[in-house]
Amino acid sequence: MHKALLCLIVLLSCATPAWALPVCPEHPIQLAYYEYAPFYHDGAGLDADVVDELKKRSGCGFSTILMPRARIWKSIEVGMLDMTVSGIETTERARFGYFYHYILQKNFALVSRQIPGDIHSLQDFIARTDLRWGVVRNFSYGEYYDPLLKELRRQNRIHELPTQIATFRMVQAGRIAGMLAVPMIYKELLPEMQAEAAIHIADWAPEDLPVRAGLVLSRARFSDAEAQEWGALIDAMNRDGTMLRLLEKYLPQKEAQAALPQKCKAPPGQSGTRKCASY
Repeated sequence: MHKALLCLIVLLSCATPAWALPVCPEHPIQLAYYEYAPFYHDGAGLDADVVDELKKRSGCGFSTILMPRARIWKSIEVGMLDMTVSGIETTERARFGYFYHYILQKNFALVSRQIPGDIHSLQDFIARTDLRWGVVRNFSYGEYYDPLLKELRRQNRIHELPTQIATFRMVQAGRIAGMLAVPMIYKELLPEMQAEAAIHIADWAPEDLPVRAGLVLSRARFSDAEAQEWGALIDAMNRDGTMLRLLEKYLPQKEAQAALPQKCKAPPGQSGTRKCASY
């Protein structure tokens, strides 16, 4: 009898996840997507895949809505939303949100082919006061680019648009000189919009590290312990091959592996490593 009970305990322990499952709230979790193909468009994309996996692993119900990015951040801050996806952490956002990363992507400059040939960086661009740049409203483009974009805002040379697609169209039409985008976005949108002939792709920050994006939880709706349980689910997906499988739906295998959160190498000339995930 004791031997049978011991075997049952061993079997149960093997079937139990190594992380504590989140306690589901009484109401469906309120989560907002934003239009950002192929992360999310018409109910499908990487973000939708991640949420489907979270539903399966947590057993919790979700209620989802499509919202503009600027409105999402405000709703997360004041506690009108529980979660959002593909969020990039900044010092300001960390005050009102928990961030658990599931993708790394580097920003590239997408510039009009009419741009002067002596411009090879955003610093060069800033020096040309006749040119305007495009951004998606309330987007962060990472630690390297955000301060430079702030300077362009100070000069009143930023054109803010509601979606990434709208920004692509402005560059394609020559109404702005350039924008920033990650490969997963421009590799789908440029061919779809037949914009390859009008837009040149350049790495204007070769030493910059990838930008981290992931699940965001409102600090107004979750305690530290509750948030960590959801973070453990993302961590498990990153480790057990699930995120790699999802990324490979949208990226070639080598690029998908590079996009998986992991410890990143430090920039040249700096020692140590910069952590790229919540491990």
